[in-house]
Amino acid sequence: MLELFQRDFDYVRHALSTEPVARYVIDGDRPAMLGHWRKHVGIFDMAPLAHCAVAVLLGGKAGTRYRVGDRWSERDAAPGSTQFIPAGRRIAWQINGELDLLTVQFIPSGPARALMAPAVFIDELQFAVADPLSLALGLAVANELERTGDGLSPNHIRALADALCSHLEVKALRQSPAVQPSSGRQSFRKAALLEFIEKNIERSIEVDEIARLFDVSPSYVFRFFKSEFGMTPHAFITRARVDRACVLLQSTSVQLAELADQIGFASQSHFSLVFKRHLGETPQQYRQRRHL
Repeated sequence: MLELFQRDFDYVRHALSTEPVARYVIDGDRPAMLGHWRKHVGIFDMAPLAHCAVAVLLGGKAGTRYRVGDRWSERDAAPGSTQFIPAGRRIAWQINGELDLLTVQFIPSGPARALMAPAVFIDELQFAVADPLSLALGLAVANELERTGDGLSPNHIRALADALCSHLEVKALRQSPAVQPSSGRQSFRKAALLEFIEKNIERSIEVDEIARLFDVSPSYVFRFFKSEFGMTPHAFITRARVDRACVLLQSTSVQLAELADQIGFASQSHFSLVFKRHLGETPQQYRQRRHL
């Protein structure tokens, strides 16, 4: 896992064209990698990450925006806010002033990981979220990383970093309120839905099955997807399959036919067609480019 974190870290370094002020790695049962960065005005294009990450704006000037595809965020991010960075999507950052940034790479729990997925990135949940506790913990981590030679125990930095990762996971979960179905039933939950899709991505997922599972009507499922994600259930699930493919293409050497089967495509040819339609290149080209 740390190898993939390092690869993503290098993508950030390449995009910002600068070395980090400091970097910290946590090994063990819950690995993580943190980077402290400072950058000035510019537009910075970043290659798709293998895993979602979080950026905490520690300081600088307000005016940071992001772009996924052709769409720029409507809001600017200010110091003290957090941004959830998606996996599998090429994004760009526009910095209109100074940027003091802490990037956090870690593996959240299943429900939180689903909420931090690429398909739900372009919404107000994940961009420019004001978060005083993340700011306080992020500043504490950054300050300790810059202090050298004072005999500080590494356990202290790790405790701060662990606390930050745990808070960010809770933040993702709490920022997504339960959806209240018009029927009055309380069982339909965004987190549970995303986790269900993540766990069953290798097989066919039908709207009727989702409706039965959450005790709502098929028409409600369609309305929910359009309202929450701006797309149909089929389009959302297809996007999720492509996102999973990006991770597997970067992190494994599995044959394309087997990979297609693992993420729910009927054939390699269908997988290649859909992948190119979404990302503008074939799976082979994507894998070759990511391993240059």
